[in-house]
Amino acid sequence: MGLKTGFNISKVRRGFSYNETDGMGMDTVQPPNIASITNTYTYVDIPLLFSYEMSGFGPFYYNLNAGILFNMTFTGEGKFIEPNGTVVSFTRGAENRYQAYEKQAGAALFASFGMHYVWNKTFDFILEPNIKYSIGSTTISDYPIDEKYTTIGLITGIRYKF
Repeated sequence: MGLKTGFNISKVRRGFSYNETDGMGMDTVQPPNIASITNTYTYVDIPLLFSYEMSGFGPFYYNLNAGILFNMTFTGEGKFIEPNGTVVSFTRGAENRYQAYEKQAGAALFASFGMHYVWNKTFDFILEPNIKYSIGSTTISDYPIDEKYTTIGLITGIRYKF
């Protein structure tokens, strides 16, 4: 059993497509021009996780992790439709930015199941599927949509033992 902490940086990418108009709002016989971009949301969290390791078969062992991620900063880059129907940018620093997102995303619940392969006495290979559920909204209270995320991810890497 153990306690884990550190830094967790994660990105969520979400596609956004919309019809571009000619600015005059006139109907035409031509099909609409579809514009598409990818919105990116970046989280920097400090996790506080409880961990339990179990022996496995041969060179494998497993661990369970569960706890909470405390968000230190949250940023979003991209476009969306504001409440009056106009497509706007919400990227920090953008000209005429529409402010809908908080600077911090609050806390999130986290759980994972790790599978480790012991390569030698010093190194392990890790494969760890996980789920993260946002407790609070990423949008400000004045924005009409209460936006929360649940993400499923996969942590891979090499563990170095001191």
